[in-house]
Amino acid sequence: MFLRNTLIFLLIAGVGFSCQSSSEGGNALDNPDITRFDYGYQFPAGQLETNIREGVRYLEEHLQPNGRFDYLTNLQPEAGIDSADYNILRHCGTLYAMGQAAEMYPGDLDKEAMVRAADYIRRNCLAPLPGADRPNLGVWTYPEITNSQWGDELKLGGTGLGLLGFLAVERQVPGYMNGDTLALLAESILAMQRSTGQFESIYEASNGGFSDHISPYYPGEAILSLVQLYQIDQNERWLQGALKGLMFIVEARKEVDVFDLPPDHWILLATNELLTSVPAEKYAEERPAIIDHGRRIAQKMVNTSKQNPSDSLYFGAFNSSGSTTSLGTRLEGLLSFGVHLDAETDAELIADLKQAVHFGLGYVQEARVTQGPLQGGVTRLPEHLRKLKPNPVNSQIQIDNVQHVMSGWIWAKRRQEWLWN
Repeated sequence: MFLRNTLIFLLIAGVGFSCQSSSEGGNALDNPDITRFDYGYQFPAGQLETNIREGVRYLEEHLQPNGRFDYLTNLQPEAGIDSADYNILRHCGTLYAMGQAAEMYPGDLDKEAMVRAADYIRRNCLAPLPGADRPNLGVWTYPEITNSQWGDELKLGGTGLGLLGFLAVERQVPGYMNGDTLALLAESILAMQRSTGQFESIYEASNGGFSDHISPYYPGEAILSLVQLYQIDQNERWLQGALKGLMFIVEARKEVDVFDLPPDHWILLATNELLTSVPAEKYAEERPAIIDHGRRIAQKMVNTSKQNPSDSLYFGAFNSSGSTTSLGTRLEGLLSFGVHLDAETDAELIADLKQAVHFGLGYVQEARVTQGPLQGGVTRLPEHLRKLKPNPVNSQIQIDNVQHVMSGWIWAKRRQEWLWN
């Protein structure tokens, strides 16, 4: 009840969001009128370590002997679980999150569990993109694994997240995957990039070509993985592909109103990776535009948080559904990129960002499972909403709930000095 108890105090004191009240439209996100936060609440930093360690324990305990995660569990066991459904991208993203936790708390995670989860992808999902100019390997989505209605598909996000997951394992178990295989995955990503820098999203085996669908989030996943691999082997092809892809996005979104931008946390993570790990002279000319794009995405996220007023049941969430998964992604993006904002010219945004993060951390704290066989899991909605909306869907725990929220906690821990300053 971290945040709810604080809200009672804030409401009694007449403090809260100074935006439209719920009686005048509530938390509807079609209202573009934004006003500033009132400040006060801070999430207790000491809670982060427990959250992270219990989260990674949940993932480890819900990894099957064959390396496949328990994709879905539920606080209401009578609801039943459709265990046939699976999502390879979320599997890879969860492996990436486990790697982040292993770096922070090296003794907590059984490295064999990470290897098992990575081996599942190696055995079942790796195959080349047909017709590419160079040898490559991509992470495919097959209906016999995912229970999907679609045919065999190679998704850019799957290969990007797969490469991130394999790199995470390689950092914990050196020699797990040789550099040639990692390079083949990067080549698959570049084979899905047009000469303009734009990425294709999905290759459909049934059609023998790329789908018309363009994902706003897959490119960030791919760019992040290319920058991470560049740090290991210094292959300029990966960096140039990443920069070309990033700059295509920056230019394409330049004239888009902040209200209409996607809350693209993956591109913020990729931007942070570039700014912190690649020599500045490699992108000196592009840097101002890259920073400005990140600033506008951060503003978008903060704005949507501020449209849940303090008397709303969704106060602290970053959208109108109250989804903890979405909240986790916003925490990841804002905390990774926020330190790159200018302390003077971006002072107002930084203050708003930090407050949004604190309220978000308080909101999701109520979604943690604190005891029993599902301890460490994160439900779709926090407790106070589950009680009001007892639909079994709201008590579900998907691996991406845990993945993204745990990654958000990890970023809060990494940015602890900055966030609580």
